[in-house]
Amino acid sequence: MNGNTLSSVWKKAALLGSVWASMEIVLGSFLHALRFPFTGTLLSAIGISILVAGSRIWDDRGLVWRTGLVCAAMKSISPSAIILGPMIGIVLEALLLEMALRVFGRSTAGYLLGGALAVTTPLTQKIVTLLFAYGMNAARLISALYEFLARSLQFQDLSLITLLLLFLSLNLAAGMIASLSGFAVSKRVMRTPGSTRQRRPLPGEAAFPSFQSEGKYSVWLLLLHALVMPAGFVAIQELPLWASAPAVALYAFASFRKYPGVAGKFKRPRIWLEFAGVSILAGLLLGGLTSAGEGRSWGGLITGLQMTLRAGLVIVAFSAIGIEVRNPVVIRWFLRHGLEQLPRALAVAFQALPSMTGALGEERFLLKHPVTSLSRVVRSAVEWLEELEGPRDARAPLFILTGDTGSGKTTFLRRLVEGLRSSGLTVTGISAQAVFTDGSREGYDLVDLASGDTRPLCRKRITGRGPRAGPYVFYPEAIECGTQALRASLNNSSTLICIDEIGPLELAGAGWAGALDEMRTHRVALLMVVRTALLADVLQKWQLEPTSRWEMTGADVPAAQEEILRQLR
Repeated sequence: MNGNTLSSVWKKAALLGSVWASMEIVLGSFLHALRFPFTGTLLSAIGISILVAGSRIWDDRGLVWRTGLVCAAMKSISPSAIILGPMIGIVLEALLLEMALRVFGRSTAGYLLGGALAVTTPLTQKIVTLLFAYGMNAARLISALYEFLARSLQFQDLSLITLLLLFLSLNLAAGMIASLSGFAVSKRVMRTPGSTRQRRPLPGEAAFPSFQSEGKYSVWLLLLHALVMPAGFVAIQELPLWASAPAVALYAFASFRKYPGVAGKFKRPRIWLEFAGVSILAGLLLGGLTSAGEGRSWGGLITGLQMTLRAGLVIVAFSAIGIEVRNPVVIRWFLRHGLEQLPRALAVAFQALPSMTGALGEERFLLKHPVTSLSRVVRSAVEWLEELEGPRDARAPLFILTGDTGSGKTTFLRRLVEGLRSSGLTVTGISAQAVFTDGSREGYDLVDLASGDTRPLCRKRITGRGPRAGPYVFYPEAIECGTQALRASLNNSSTLICIDEIGPLELAGAGWAGALDEMRTHRVALLMVVRTALLADVLQKWQLEPTSRWEMTGADVPAAQEEILRQLR
């Protein structure tokens, strides 16, 4: 299994994800070491620049979310537990940009809106995480603290909501600037000539690594940890502290025994200072340690202790979940549900990572000249792709003829084939010829372009157990004959193989789908007939990049013939 077994969009996602991961490693470590206060926002903005640049260079549907998934998965491959917070943030950023591009298309508005939404992710994620960990009392505490500071520093005209909206606006603006930077990066990359340096070959086998340090995995334990959190939240809220605290402590102790690495999180002084700060501030601001009246003076402190108890529960439960999701059973479930190419994509991404990190350069240069640095590393990804797939002009040509039903696609194809053969090309494949009864389309006949043999392919209103598409029932024996004809075309030195047509049957995995899967693993020139309404779905399903395309409304047989001859000779 090698890089060539990956679909084109997953190869691009692997390389773009490697670029993003290299930025997280190089710049992220640098900023965290400096305790830079807006590290998450800055990393998000640069990540969006990378996504926008890659999306504009490679116009593949689904590239953005796949890239986010690859980058997030790369952060999970470490000796410790999966870092769920940053992984979720990366995936959310990619999904928000993908969503905007799906709604508004690859327009300037789509990129600007998607970038703006994505870069707000670190801010909104921090707020949501804070509320989830400490509960809604965290909002009360922050509001009370802000009011106290506002009175003390005399800036009461600026409310907390206004301040949050101001920060949100700055993040939205940063996201738009990040998208515009991505435009600049893509333009520079496409103008820059490629490098001729040699790289090591890509890995042969790829799979998720095996993690044995934490003992055996259990799906039941994964579910238990997921259920403990809501149950614990209710207990902390409804039960007195003397009853809920021992229950949480018992759960934490059991988790420490099962997952020794989780206990290490509580050996850091920072977390205890945070817990102490929350408890003291809650005691002062949510009830008041100095309040008069029996039964009220310790109310705020108890609230603070409940908040820290809840936060401790969240840390333990999420750490345990981060370990249990590495269960091979869980991973295989995800791989069977649309992510079967992810392990191979990760192998390509990790193989490319050292080159991407080297191309990114020093941290200070990246911060001073972000467009130049990102252009260099994205250019490196483009070069890697050329090594995986070969330069664009070295790939097998793919010609596509589109039009609506009844627009004359098959007649156009027949005239085109005749002209190509008269010019000396070997053209094989299959064609679907319409059959009419009393002026009404009754079905189609299959024509073997190599032998000229014709047989019924599908008909309306017939009984049988063949596959159906719309009003037509297909004869299984005709599909088998057509598949054999296409396979034979791979072995008889055909210059051009025609498939008329790829439609709903193939999108459902039947018809000529299997033969097309085989052909895309060979370097053969293809001419495919596809209905206009289905073209985007067909290109997405097989990750196709047409060399030339003709629409029946303006197609010209001599011009199409000349274009094909130019590319095949």
